[in-house]
Amino acid sequence: MRTAHEIGLASLSLKAVADRLDVSVASLYHHVAGRDELARLAAEYGTGRSKVPVDRGQHWAVWLREWAVHIHRSFLGQPELLSQYLAGALTADTTAANLDAVHAVLARAGFDVASANRAYELITSYAIGAAVTQTRPRRRLEPPPEADLPHLRRLQAHWAREALAPFEVRIETILAGIAAMRDEPWAPIAEALATARPAPRARR
Repeated sequence: MRTAHEIGLASLSLKAVADRLDVSVASLYHHVAGRDELARLAAEYGTGRSKVPVDRGQHWAVWLREWAVHIHRSFLGQPELLSQYLAGALTADTTAANLDAVHAVLARAGFDVASANRAYELITSYAIGAAVTQTRPRRRLEPPPEADLPHLRRLQAHWAREALAPFEVRIETILAGIAAMRDEPWAPIAEALATARPAPRARR
Protein backbone atom coordinates (compact mmCIF):
# COMPACT_ATOMS: atom_id res chain seq x y z
CA MET A 1 0.00 0.00 0.00
CA ARG A 2 2.78 2.40 0.93
CA THR A 3 4.75 1.67 -2.24
CA ALA A 4 1.68 2.08 -4.43
CA HIS A 5 0.92 5.40 -2.73
CA GLU A 6 4.52 6.59 -3.22
CA ILE A 7 4.39 5.74 -6.93
CA GLY A 8 1.17 7.72 -7.27
CA LEU A 9 -2.19 6.74 -8.69
CA ALA A 10 -1.50 8.34 -12.07
CA SER A 11 1.53 6.10 -12.70
CA LEU A 12 0.36 3.08 -10.75
CA SER A 13 0.66 -0.39 -12.22
CA LEU A 14 1.35 -3.84 -10.86
CA LYS A 15 4.67 -3.87 -12.70
CA ALA A 16 5.71 -0.53 -11.21
CA VAL A 17 5.00 -1.78 -7.70
CA ALA A 18 6.68 -5.13 -8.34
CA ASP A 19 9.80 -3.43 -9.71
CA ARG A 20 9.99 -1.08 -6.73
CA LEU A 21 9.63 -3.98 -4.28
CA ASP A 22 11.97 -6.21 -6.31
CA VAL A 23 9.40 -8.98 -6.59
CA SER A 24 7.54 -10.54 -9.48
CA VAL A 25 4.17 -9.34 -10.70
CA ALA A 26 2.84 -12.84 -10.11
CA SER A 27 3.72 -12.59 -6.41
CA LEU A 28 1.57 -9.46 -6.07
CA TYR A 29 -1.48 -11.45 -7.11
CA HIS A 30 -1.19 -13.33 -3.80
CA HIS A 31 -2.11 -10.03 -2.11
CA VAL A 32 -4.29 -8.05 -4.57
CA ALA A 33 -6.72 -9.07 -7.29
CA GLY A 34 -5.42 -6.52 -9.79
CA ARG A 35 -4.62 -2.93 -10.52
CA ASP A 36 -8.05 -1.63 -9.40
CA GLU A 37 -7.69 -3.10 -5.92
CA LEU A 38 -4.13 -1.81 -5.71
CA ALA A 39 -5.37 1.68 -6.60
CA ARG A 40 -8.06 1.48 -3.92
CA LEU A 41 -5.54 0.41 -1.29
CA ALA A 42 -3.15 3.19 -2.31
CA ALA A 43 -5.96 5.74 -2.10
CA GLU A 44 -6.97 4.49 1.35
CA TYR A 45 -3.36 4.61 2.53
CA GLY A 46 -2.94 8.21 1.40
CA THR A 47 -6.32 9.37 2.65
CA GLY A 48 -5.84 7.76 6.03
CA ARG A 49 -2.61 9.71 6.51
CA SER A 50 -3.91 13.01 5.23
CA LYS A 51 -4.23 15.33 8.20
CA VAL A 52 -6.74 18.12 8.53
CA PRO A 53 -5.50 21.72 8.87
CA VAL A 54 -4.07 22.54 12.27
CA ASP A 55 -6.45 23.97 14.86
CA ARG A 56 -4.64 27.12 15.99
CA GLY A 57 -7.69 28.61 17.68
CA GLN A 58 -8.62 30.50 14.51
CA HIS A 59 -12.20 31.55 13.75
CA TRP A 60 -14.40 28.64 12.71
CA ALA A 61 -14.93 30.16 9.25
CA VAL A 62 -11.18 30.54 8.72
CA TRP A 63 -10.65 26.92 9.72
CA LEU A 64 -13.47 25.68 7.47
CA ARG A 65 -11.98 27.61 4.55
CA GLU A 66 -8.64 25.92 5.23
CA TRP A 67 -10.42 22.56 5.34
CA ALA A 68 -12.14 23.25 2.01
CA VAL A 69 -8.84 24.29 0.40
CA HIS A 70 -7.18 21.14 1.76
CA ILE A 71 -9.87 18.87 0.30
CA HIS A 72 -9.92 20.75 -3.00
CA ARG A 73 -6.13 20.60 -3.40
CA SER A 74 -6.00 16.92 -2.46
CA PHE A 75 -8.48 15.85 -5.12
CA LEU A 76 -7.33 18.33 -7.73
CA GLY A 77 -3.74 17.15 -7.33
CA GLN A 78 -4.73 13.48 -7.64
CA PRO A 79 -7.60 13.12 -10.13
CA GLU A 80 -7.54 9.35 -9.79
CA LEU A 81 -8.02 9.69 -6.04
CA LEU A 82 -11.15 11.65 -6.91
CA SER A 83 -12.28 8.78 -9.15
CA GLN A 84 -11.71 6.32 -6.32
CA TYR A 85 -13.74 8.49 -3.96
CA LEU A 86 -16.63 8.91 -6.39
CA ALA A 87 -16.68 5.16 -6.99
CA GLY A 88 -17.14 4.59 -3.25
CA ALA A 89 -13.80 2.82 -2.95
CA LEU A 90 -12.67 4.66 0.18
CA THR A 91 -13.96 3.21 3.43
CA ALA A 92 -15.29 5.23 6.36
CA ASP A 93 -12.34 4.11 8.47
CA THR A 94 -9.93 6.12 6.32
CA THR A 95 -11.69 9.42 7.06
CA ALA A 96 -12.96 8.83 10.61
CA ALA A 97 -10.13 10.73 12.33
CA ASN A 98 -10.49 13.68 9.99
CA LEU A 99 -14.25 13.83 10.54
CA ASP A 100 -13.73 13.78 14.29
CA ALA A 101 -11.23 16.65 14.01
CA VAL A 102 -13.69 18.74 11.98
CA HIS A 103 -16.39 18.28 14.59
CA ALA A 104 -13.95 19.09 17.39
CA VAL A 105 -13.17 22.49 15.86
CA LEU A 106 -16.82 23.31 15.26
CA ALA A 107 -17.84 22.15 18.76
CA ARG A 108 -15.26 24.58 20.17
CA ALA A 109 -17.05 27.33 18.25
CA GLY A 110 -20.43 26.41 19.73
CA PHE A 111 -21.87 24.26 16.92
CA ASP A 112 -24.11 21.43 18.01
CA VAL A 113 -23.72 18.04 16.35
CA ALA A 114 -26.41 18.65 13.72
CA SER A 115 -25.21 22.09 12.67
CA ALA A 116 -21.57 20.94 12.66
CA ASN A 117 -22.43 18.04 10.38
CA ARG A 118 -24.41 20.34 8.06
CA ALA A 119 -21.45 22.71 7.81
CA TYR A 120 -19.05 19.83 7.20
CA GLU A 121 -21.22 18.31 4.47
CA LEU A 122 -21.81 21.65 2.73
CA ILE A 123 -18.14 22.63 2.67
CA THR A 124 -16.84 19.18 1.75
CA SER A 125 -19.43 18.60 -0.97
CA TYR A 126 -18.65 21.92 -2.61
CA ALA A 127 -14.88 21.37 -2.42
CA ILE A 128 -15.21 17.96 -4.08
CA GLY A 129 -17.71 19.28 -6.64
CA ALA A 130 -15.35 22.10 -7.57
CA ALA A 131 -12.54 19.56 -8.06
CA VAL A 132 -14.80 17.45 -10.29
CA THR A 133 -15.67 20.51 -12.38
CA GLN A 134 -12.04 21.54 -12.76
CA THR A 135 -10.73 18.07 -13.68
CA ARG A 136 -13.28 17.18 -16.34
CA PRO A 137 -12.80 18.50 -19.88
CA ARG A 138 -14.36 21.92 -20.31
CA ARG A 139 -16.71 22.34 -23.24
CA ARG A 140 -17.34 25.68 -24.88
CA LEU A 141 -20.97 26.70 -25.00
CA GLU A 142 -21.65 27.89 -28.52
CA PRO A 143 -25.39 28.33 -29.08
CA PRO A 144 -26.58 28.62 -32.67
CA PRO A 145 -26.68 32.26 -33.84
CA GLU A 146 -30.45 32.12 -34.22
CA ALA A 147 -31.04 30.70 -30.72
CA ASP A 148 -32.87 33.04 -28.36
CA LEU A 149 -30.69 32.60 -25.27
CA PRO A 150 -30.04 36.13 -23.98
CA HIS A 151 -29.01 35.09 -20.48
CA LEU A 152 -26.45 32.61 -21.77
CA ARG A 153 -25.01 35.28 -24.07
CA ARG A 154 -24.68 37.69 -21.15
CA LEU A 155 -22.98 34.94 -19.16
CA GLN A 156 -20.54 34.33 -22.01
CA ALA A 157 -19.72 38.03 -22.09
CA HIS A 158 -19.12 37.90 -18.34
CA TRP A 159 -16.78 34.91 -18.72
CA ALA A 160 -14.84 36.77 -21.38
CA ARG A 161 -14.33 39.78 -19.08
CA GLU A 162 -13.64 38.13 -15.74
CA ALA A 163 -11.60 35.14 -14.67
CA LEU A 164 -13.12 32.62 -12.29
CA ALA A 165 -12.73 33.83 -8.72
CA PRO A 166 -10.21 31.86 -6.62
CA PHE A 167 -11.64 28.85 -4.84
CA GLU A 168 -10.95 30.47 -1.44
CA VAL A 169 -13.19 33.38 -2.43
CA ARG A 170 -15.99 31.24 -3.83
CA ILE A 171 -16.18 29.13 -0.68
CA GLU A 172 -17.07 32.27 1.28
CA THR A 173 -20.59 32.17 -0.17
CA ILE A 174 -21.20 28.93 1.74
CA LEU A 175 -19.54 30.29 4.86
CA ALA A 176 -21.89 33.28 4.71
CA GLY A 177 -24.84 30.90 4.56
CA ILE A 178 -23.58 28.96 7.58
CA ALA A 179 -23.13 32.23 9.48
CA ALA A 180 -26.70 33.24 8.57
CA MET A 181 -28.08 29.94 9.89
CA ARG A 182 -26.27 30.68 13.16
CA ASP A 183 -27.53 34.31 13.24
CA GLU A 184 -23.93 35.51 13.26
CA PRO A 185 -23.17 38.89 11.69
CA TRP A 186 -21.11 38.49 8.54
CA ALA A 187 -18.93 41.61 8.79
CA PRO A 188 -16.66 40.34 11.62
CA ILE A 189 -16.33 36.97 9.88
CA ALA A 190 -15.44 38.62 6.58
CA GLU A 191 -12.77 40.63 8.39
CA ALA A 192 -11.36 37.47 9.99
CA LEU A 193 -11.21 35.77 6.60
CA ALA A 194 -9.57 38.79 4.98
CA THR A 195 -6.88 39.11 7.63
CA ALA A 196 -6.15 35.39 8.02
CA ARG A 197 -2.88 34.28 6.53
CA PRO A 198 -3.11 31.95 3.50
CA ALA A 199 -4.22 28.48 4.43
CA PRO A 200 -1.10 26.40 5.19
CA ARG A 201 -0.54 23.05 3.58
CA ALA A 202 -1.95 20.34 5.82
CA ARG A 203 0.65 18.37 7.74
CA ARG A 204 1.19 14.72 6.86
